[in-house]
Amino acid sequence: MNLQEKVAEADQSLASSKTLYDKAVEDKASQEKVDAARAEVDKAQENMALLINEYADFRELDYEYTHKYYKTNNLGMRVGDEITETVKMNISQPCMHNKRCVWKDDYYEGLGLGLCGDWETQAAAPIASPSDSSEHPVEHNGIMLTQLRAVMANVRRRCVVEGWVNYKNEPLTPETVTLYDIAKYIILPYTVETKQPFVRVLPSTAGDQPPRWFASHWWGEPIVAFIDCIEQLVIDFAPNRSDEDDRRGGGMTAHTPIWVCAYANNQWGLADDITEDPKHSTFTKAMQVASHRTVSILDEGGETFKRIWCGFELALTFDAAEDGVWVVYTAKMHKYKSEERRAIGIVSGGAPIDDGDTDFTADREREFPFSLLAQAPRIELAEASEELDRIHILNSIVGSEQLNGTPPTEHLKYDEINDTFTQDLKYFEINDAMGKFDSGSTFTRDVFSGVVLVALFDTKKRHIVEVGTGFFIDDSSGLILTAGHIFYSLKVGTKVGPKYQGLTGAKAIIGTLPKSNEDVDSNIASFTYFATIIADDISHVDAVVLCIGSKLENPVQCPTTYLEPQAEVPIMHGKFKLEKIRKLKLTTVKHLGKEQIRIIGFNQEDKSNINHMVSFQLGYLCETILCTQYDFAGENIFSPRSEVIVMCTAFKGQSGGPCFNRCGEVIGMLSSRLGQEAHLVPSSELEPLVKKAKRRVYH
Repeated sequence: MNLQEKVAEADQSLASSKTLYDKAVEDKASQEKVDAARAEVDKAQENMALLINEYADFRELDYEYTHKYYKTNNLGMRVGDEITETVKMNISQPCMHNKRCVWKDDYYEGLGLGLCGDWETQAAAPIASPSDSSEHPVEHNGIMLTQLRAVMANVRRRCVVEGWVNYKNEPLTPETVTLYDIAKYIILPYTVETKQPFVRVLPSTAGDQPPRWFASHWWGEPIVAFIDCIEQLVIDFAPNRSDEDDRRGGGMTAHTPIWVCAYANNQWGLADDITEDPKHSTFTKAMQVASHRTVSILDEGGETFKRIWCGFELALTFDAAEDGVWVVYTAKMHKYKSEERRAIGIVSGGAPIDDGDTDFTADREREFPFSLLAQAPRIELAEASEELDRIHILNSIVGSEQLNGTPPTEHLKYDEINDTFTQDLKYFEINDAMGKFDSGSTFTRDVFSGVVLVALFDTKKRHIVEVGTGFFIDDSSGLILTAGHIFYSLKVGTKVGPKYQGLTGAKAIIGTLPKSNEDVDSNIASFTYFATIIADDISHVDAVVLCIGSKLENPVQCPTTYLEPQAEVPIMHGKFKLEKIRKLKLTTVKHLGKEQIRIIGFNQEDKSNINHMVSFQLGYLCETILCTQYDFAGENIFSPRSEVIVMCTAFKGQSGGPCFNRCGEVIGMLSSRLGQEAHLVPSSELEPLVKKAKRRVYH
């Protein structure tokens, strides 16, 4: 009987024992019978591991392997010739990260696709480890990338030669081996004699390996895809220029540990590591050690977000609030600039490799398969391999003391987790929609369609006088917020000019984006409605509320300032809802920080014609200030009360445009520009105007 036949026989014995154990649990047999059935499973598992151990060669784990790589530049792109190194695994490798990693001596070369120079690093002190191995906590069993590469090298050499098969008895290749298969053919056989966690048995483990990141993933994903994601994570988070980079997990190297449950937990004693209350499990403790920095490794089918353990891990990350960091990586062949890459990640606020440049972030994340994010179910509907795990996790989430009881089907804690998860996914979708103007995305439909082109229209001369941007804030009566200086002459410290710039019979003309992408460009607006000012506080707020009263018989794009005459169709009171316009949501700035923002509007820097194409600018929130220096005496003097300042290069014509936070909410409206600073009218000043307008419309 050859190895494959012996393994197949052992597989059958293990499957039979698992079936008997599952039946004992399902039939609610006595604890004695359940324990006996569990013991038979453990015995069959050990026999399988001993069999494979007898034939297996673990040289890559115990001695050395060969690794090929390139140096990278400050964009994380490969430079120079391929380097081949022999990695010694029979000696301990102290784990560490770089507490400082910055790019030096950089200068542009060629087309500027990369910068030349080198990384200047200062490694953090290696972790001091106790001499007694029994003192090593499981949450300190992170695995280094050098060790993961050794696992993959062992897979490549052994998999086909030994005839590995999956649970369906299908032949495996190095590209299809999953963590389930790694446990069967490597982890359990490698640790069967010591009955210790895999990381602890490796000769290359020097001692404690506290994780800098926690990996949340599905065991069914190919291990090669998982490692590709970790390779890219290490590149994207290699720089460590500041305290903020350090907090977010910067300074990564191939020797920086990441906590991966299969390698960290003792697969021979999971009952000790996976406690009945998941909040006391090694998973939770490891996340605490990693400062709640979580990397979700998303498989090509989106299965990761459907698993209850992954949902629980994200819930712990969200509970950490601003201290937690969540990123999502997935294996996907794509091209970044001139380079082929095997994995891609999305990072809220950008990765350290982006160096705060939002263009770099957008380029790096552009090819991410955002559609996978929409497949996540609500936490209470997530799945588990073990039903008891699902029950324990849900009861733990809701705070029930009866961990084995039937969890509730609805609960406020479920809603909190689901809402936070949805908000973070919406931020990622915003990135995608902003970068591509993807007409099929929810963000494009829900947000872009709420942004409008606004112009002051001289009805007598049929002449467009001033152009800006606005956005819908009420979809029942057609209310629009826009910049006041489009319709009034405003200068701080001087008297406010006349309404409609003094033009008799003037009004606003509104351009909207098409509701469908069929046969038209979804980011090109057409003049569709006429509106008038219904509310303002113009002495203190650079904003007005417009109310739509009629529409053009035929929507039109008008590149010149002259609008051809055509019939207007009145919109009766209460009937604007039929137009199916989407309104945007206002929110106040709750805290200050380097939060990424986006301003949407219609750039009119080219004065030769009217631009109907919407565009966006990316930047960061800086500060909120009370404008006490503008407290001028006198009647009708323009003296703004407060403003929000963001670092963002905005353009003429984008005034009145909404500024979005990471959740797709409007934190303010563009009022003015000063170099790279953009000054916003905060939503706290806009909300009273909206209330005033609604009172006038509905009463």
